[in-house]
Formats: sequence, structure tokens, C-alpha cells
Amino acid sequence: MKKLLFIFLLVVLSSCVQQSKYEMALETIDSLKMANELLLKQNDELLNGEDRLTKFVELYNRERNYLKAYDAYNTLKIKFPESRYIIDNKTILSNIESKAFAIMDSIDKVRKDSIRLANINKLGVWNVGEWEDDFGKPTGRRYVYTDVFGEFSNTATAGSRLRVRLLITKSSYSDYINYQWSFDEYNNGVEEDYNIYRGYVKVVNRTAQKVYIGENWTVSCKDEDGDKKHLVDDLLTEEEGLYEITTINDRTEYRFSINTNYINNALIKAGFKGFE
Repeated sequence: MKKLLFIFLLVVLSSCVQQSKYEMALETIDSLKMANELLLKQNDELLNGEDRLTKFVELYNRERNYLKAYDAYNTLKIKFPESRYIIDNKTILSNIESKAFAIMDSIDKVRKDSIRLANINKLGVWNVGEWEDDFGKPTGRRYVYTDVFGEFSNTATAGSRLRVRLLITKSSYSDYINYQWSFDEYNNGVEEDYNIYRGYVKVVNRTAQKVYIGENWTVSCKDEDGDKKHLVDDLLTEEEGLYEITTINDRTEYRFSINTNYINNALIKAGFKGFE
């Protein structure tokens, strides 16, 4: 019995020793973590301290490496917003910022052009046709078009079928691109004779989540860029995406959707424009 008791005490003591070592190990790990965080903080101060950042701004500016100069300046603004260097060098820093933005815009344009070139044969809902002469021979003059469907309502009907055609042509004498809209109520092959460019118009870009409202085919949108006015035609090429358009003319309301993705590809393929 005494022997069993002795063995039991040894096991308990051994367990206590192991538990004590485990707790000590945890404390050591916590201490090492704190020390490491302190070292990282000190290292960050060495690499991104106010004086070092200002020297980087000046160095990269002298080397005309405006992207790196702007990056150092931007870090300086974030970490030291009240830095005397920022206050005393506003003109220099503004110049760095504008040149960096210009470079970034150029890089973004090259990226977009590369994407467009890789997808130049994608036209989406758009078609490119060629005019023929009186004898059915191709003239070399092209046009771009698409047909979309929606609905119209007036005092005589509500929610009736509507076919909308957008025909895009280019003048033979100038670079002017002409957008011609035609509305076929009931989709019966008879185009309505009325002036679309008069009256209320609302344009919703579902892709960009923007809403434009106006009249006489001119709309505007209040956003971070201000209250900029657009012709609806120009808007469709400037911001490709899925649009919902509502226009009210002569007591008739027209509603339809049009997907302008790849419209610029079609215009390029028709020879109406080049890469911008």
C-alpha cells in the first residue's frame, strides 16, 4: 500500500513539474512576441521615419522617378500629416503628384488598350455593316447598328412591345459620328415619326451604378466628378455597360435597355475611331 502511495505521489509531482514548464514556455513565447513587435516597430520607424521619407522624396524627384517620389510623399502624408516638410514644399509636392498621376493614367491607358486589342473581335450586341450602291456593290462605307427591345405606353396602350434601333454612321467629309435612333412601336416594321431629342430622359447605368437625368437628350449626374453634362450618345461610348433608358415625348413613354459593352470595338472595326 505504501509503495502504491509513493508511486502516486511521484506521478503527481511529475505532472506539476511538466505543467510548470509548460506555463514557463508560454510566458517565454509571449515575451518573444512582444520583443518582436517592438523590433518591427523600431524597424518601421527607421525605414519610414519622417526624415528618411523626406530624403526619399527629394532623391526620387531629382532622379525624375515620380512614381516612387509620390509613393514616399503619400506615406509621409499618412504617417506625418503635420510634417513641416509638407507645409514648406507644397509647390514641389504638387508637381510630383500631378506628374505621378499623369504617368499612372498613361499606364492605365496602355493596360486598357492591351485588353481592348486582345478582345477586338468581340462585338457583343453590335453589328458592322457596309453600304451598297444602286447595283448592290459594296461602297467601302461602313455603319454600326444594333436592335434592342423594350416597351412603350401612352393614352391608347400600356406596356406594348417596342423595337429600338441605334444606327451609327460617319460623315464622308469629316470625323463627325452620327447616332440615329428609330422606334418601332408594336415591332410591326413601321418606324414612328417623332423627335426623340425633345422631352424628359433618364439614363441608368446598371454596370457603373450611376443615374443620369435631363431633357432634350442631354443628361447629367452629380457625383465625385461634379455635375457634368453628357449627350446620351456620347455617354454610351464613354462608359460602356448595361443601360436602362426612359424617355417621354409627346405623351408617349419609351423604356428599353441597351448593353454598350464592345461598342468602341465596333466603332474601331468600322474605321470610325482608333485607340484613344
